[in-house]
Amino acid sequence: MARLSAVRPGERVLDACAGRGQKTASFLDAGGTVLATDLYEHKLRALTTELERYGLAATTRVVDFSHEPPAELLAAFDVVVLDAPCTGTGTLRRRPEIARRLTPDSPRELAALQVSLLRQAARCLAPGGRLVYSTCSVLREEAEQVLGSVVDVLAPAPLPASAATVELGLAAGAPSVRLLPTTTDSDGYFVAALVRQPS
Repeated sequence: MARLSAVRPGERVLDACAGRGQKTASFLDAGGTVLATDLYEHKLRALTTELERYGLAATTRVVDFSHEPPAELLAAFDVVVLDAPCTGTGTLRRRPEIARRLTPDSPRELAALQVSLLRQAARCLAPGGRLVYSTCSVLREEAEQVLGSVVDVLAPAPLPASAATVELGLAAGAPSVRLLPTTTDSDGYFVAALVRQPS
């Protein structure tokens, strides 16, 4: 997913659900200036430790994007990356224990959270910026249906051309890609590029 974001040198990047830092490291390595945020401070501490192993550093901050972002983050970033919390159904082959914590309501509940996160994270995009949304889910409820719920705020945009898009054989201008374990020998993912709708 980080490679599909195609961060360019000098871009201001918001890693909105940074987790433990693998994406953040890729964005820094590509030359971006990164603010890594997460709901959980312990994850950001682990992220900082991980980055130090590679001689990298990013600004970190605890932010809950299910609520209005801090004012200083609004319209401040060229790229916003939202690797949203999800059911993880795309990783079941590698992590079958995930199935034990899912309920029949999990996709619906997480999709509602994803919509909320998208709406708030979109407010951090600078004019002309792009948002890259991803989930490690194979469910349409956490992919196309989520995007359909934010069309008043976000519109599809071409995924940035990169080595990753070439390797995946994406048609020029494709706004999204679905990776399936059965076809790509990887975890299942959905990745989409979006831009703010005109006000």
